[in-house]
Amino acid sequence: MLTRLLPLLLVLLAAPPTVAGERQSPTNRDEAALTSLVERWTEARSANDAAAMRPLYAEKVDRVVLPSGTLESTTREQLITYFADGFKGSARGTHARTIAIRPVLLSSTAALVDHMYEMYGADRQRIGVGFTTFVAVKDGAGSWRIAAMRYVSAWPQARAPRPASDK
Repeated sequence: MLTRLLPLLLVLLAAPPTVAGERQSPTNRDEAALTSLVERWTEARSANDAAAMRPLYAEKVDRVVLPSGTLESTTREQLITYFADGFKGSARGTHARTIAIRPVLLSSTAALVDHMYEMYGADRQRIGVGFTTFVAVKDGAGSWRIAAMRYVSAWPQARAPRPASDK
């Protein structure tokens, strides 16, 4: 599955997306806010701190479920429970190091943020390079929130992390 998704993700990272024929130029403020959103997500993910992820998400979130690759619409609280369970399971002690963050403003209230990172195990050994594309939306207060995520996992297919409750 990774070999099928990798070319698509590389195209997404390299090609400038368009919406209604034109892509918005991010303002410095939006670009900084979107970059910060992913940096804070990475920090919380690396600290295995699901609670710190909570304010980063919209109330409803769409995501790809790993390792199956199925799509799931869920609530923020269900997603935080998923991460908390995962941090008690095979993802315990894992952490990510950002390689690149690329925000792309689609409109004044919607953006894509491509994130390339290296994933490390609890033993500090490098697992591999992963990619996440976040769909971010600006809420009524003007803050960016994650509304959807698409992954290409850093883990080999057979080793993808699962919550402790799935074992």
